[in-house]
Amino acid sequence: MKSPTTRSEGIEAVEHQLLPSVMIEGQRSTSSMAEALEEHNVPAVSVAVIAEGRIEWAHAWGRTTADGSLANSETLFQSCSISKPVAALTTLRLVASGALDLDADVDSLLRSWHIPDNPHTAGNPVTPRWLMSHRAGFNVRGFPGYAIGSQVPTLGQILRGEPPANTDALQVETAPGTAFRYSGGGTQVLQQLLEDLSGLPYSDLAKREVLDVAEMTVSTYEPSPEAAAFGHLASGEPMEGGYGIQPELAAAGLWSTPSDLAGLAISMQRAYADDGGIIPRQLARAALTPVGDGPTGLGFFLESDGDRLRFSHNGGNTGFRCHLEAYASLGLGAAVMTNSDNGQILVNRIFNTIADTYGWPGFLTERKVVSVGQEVLDRYSGSYLLRLDEAPDGIPIKVAVGDGLLTFESPLGPGKLLAESETRFFGTQLPVEVEFHREDGQASGFTLVFGGTTTMEATRTDLQP
Repeated sequence: MKSPTTRSEGIEAVEHQLLPSVMIEGQRSTSSMAEALEEHNVPAVSVAVIAEGRIEWAHAWGRTTADGSLANSETLFQSCSISKPVAALTTLRLVASGALDLDADVDSLLRSWHIPDNPHTAGNPVTPRWLMSHRAGFNVRGFPGYAIGSQVPTLGQILRGEPPANTDALQVETAPGTAFRYSGGGTQVLQQLLEDLSGLPYSDLAKREVLDVAEMTVSTYEPSPEAAAFGHLASGEPMEGGYGIQPELAAAGLWSTPSDLAGLAISMQRAYADDGGIIPRQLARAALTPVGDGPTGLGFFLESDGDRLRFSHNGGNTGFRCHLEAYASLGLGAAVMTNSDNGQILVNRIFNTIADTYGWPGFLTERKVVSVGQEVLDRYSGSYLLRLDEAPDGIPIKVAVGDGLLTFESPLGPGKLLAESETRFFGTQLPVEVEFHREDGQASGFTLVFGGTTTMEATRTDLQP
């Protein structure tokens, strides 16, 4: 494991030697941060790096809006779904105090709302463990947010799916504990549980139990506009009003900085090592142990094991993309936040560069590209419909052939696919893996894995009678 000899070398690598978002065997092109911000149409990015169990450096590039003030390391960005680990740690601190059991029947503890009767929960209750590991079976994957000035729902209205809530009523759709099913809705059930147990607004409880303890000094659920970066759409246009409102505080409502998020990760690293972290070592070990066969522990996604064990969470609200990742026992990690729907590719590039610069073990993977020929590519060219819980009508995807590779257009964004085999492809920009299914020599559909965690199925539509 290597480390730059100076803080400036780490910043220099990110500023002038950005690696690609996907590493391809035999290729190692780089570009500057200024070039990358322009290429990806991202106004600003902020970064904090953890080395030797402390924040090694924090730096920001770009502007809070296209013609606004320069971003700095204390500019607030929406943490998006990185709000969920804060909710999980708030819960685990109540478990540590004896106020809650990980395997308690959540519905028996709720007061303000109850989980609708459902055959899936008969004799198989929803528990805090299942909620934090996305195995409680709830619907509603994510929340689109609300425009500034519009009517914003209460937590009860969100749970019941009542106007002005813009998402469905929460209900259990698969048996709790049996399968991984990512659900921001389940995190909102957790928020209601925490409020009912404590008698406090969630924002006050999370501040007392996590933000203050982890010294997340500027993180907040109510940002002042002058301290916040404006979110930007994929077109580059700033969001009307600057950003959306996320009343779903536990799932998506935290505003923070990379330094504060890195501080949260460091507190988890200390807890894992029994060095005075945010929760007792036993709970930290449980939180960073996979639950069932899913990709999560309690509040975090997990990769690898042993000394290479990493915990992470990604985030994406309209106008913002961010990511937090750290090693449980090596004192390494980073947090990256952007103010654009285009930010994910840049986030990936920054993490690859940090991992390479600081010698993160097991992080960088070089993909091998194979030539499959024009005839094989032509089989996959066509129209598909991607199935997703929150999009009952499906998401249309157009796959075409150009310049000897596959291209696609979708609401996820445009992209290119390179071949690892005749049926398996990977994205060169978006973090997607695609496995095509063939019948009678033609593609009938494909399985898509997004970000290594979300699996979706697509069926071909242009061959159907």
